[in-house]
Amino acid sequence: MRPAEETSIIFVTDGPTMQAQGLLLAHSLRRHAGPDVDILAYCPEDSEPPDAAMRAAMERAGARLVPLATPAIWKKPYPHGNKIHACCAERERPATIFLDTDMVAIRPIDVAAVAPGAEVAAVPEGKPTWGKKNDRWDRVYAHFGMDLPTERVRLVRGRRREFLPYFNAGFIAFEDGSGFAEQWRDTSVEIDHKVAVAMKRPWLDQVALPVSRARLGRRIEVLDERYNYSISDRAPNGADPLILHYHRMTYCGPWDDWQAAFAALRDDLGPLLPEAARQSLGRGLPGASDE
Repeated sequence: MRPAEETSIIFVTDGPTMQAQGLLLAHSLRRHAGPDVDILAYCPEDSEPPDAAMRAAMERAGARLVPLATPAIWKKPYPHGNKIHACCAERERPATIFLDTDMVAIRPIDVAAVAPGAEVAAVPEGKPTWGKKNDRWDRVYAHFGMDLPTERVRLVRGRRREFLPYFNAGFIAFEDGSGFAEQWRDTSVEIDHKVAVAMKRPWLDQVALPVSRARLGRRIEVLDERYNYSISDRAPNGADPLILHYHRMTYCGPWDDWQAAFAALRDDLGPLLPEAARQSLGRGLPGASDE
């Protein structure tokens, strides 16, 4: 990607729980990605807006809250689509890194070293969660007049098998002038409305991601798993990730790095940390319940 001063890091805060997660993410990014990146927390127009306490906390954490238009373009409601709307939003800087909100940076990140020169980069999915045993991928590509790609990526969990280009949409780095986000949106909408395949939800965004690039004759640069390290059903094992993708609070307990990030947020914000966020994030503490 580009230097930090030319890069925006973005995520979506859809309701109180995601606002709390976004606060932790923003604080961790400011600590580990440095003072020059522009951190944007997108607030969907149809969700509960952050209250005054959360606004003050986000400002202290170094993030800007930005309203997000969420036009009704989907065949049926699709909250995951808000990440696509966020990627399509206009920004002042030429490069963007999108992160899922349930992530936290735990080590220094050199933004310029994230896939330098690539138009789009992401980490492969962990397992073949969609289209593993049928012709769904065939039908999607055929709808756009394309054969299945011959390229393969190595998935990052389990047997780490080779599979069709399939990426986790929790961390995507891209050039804003490349047209990537708009092509991803348009491809997602086309698949949603016109392609007869099952199980589009919640995987529509990940299905459309490689297809949108293939329509332009381009590929997605493969990133190291350290940028999007899933800890679901996974104990610390000597890996050295930069960003944890925790999915649910119940997975955080064994991870000292997550605990340290939360402790740094509490120490830094002190009384500015909203009590609702403190309680929500506290479900990630050892022995706490996620229910």
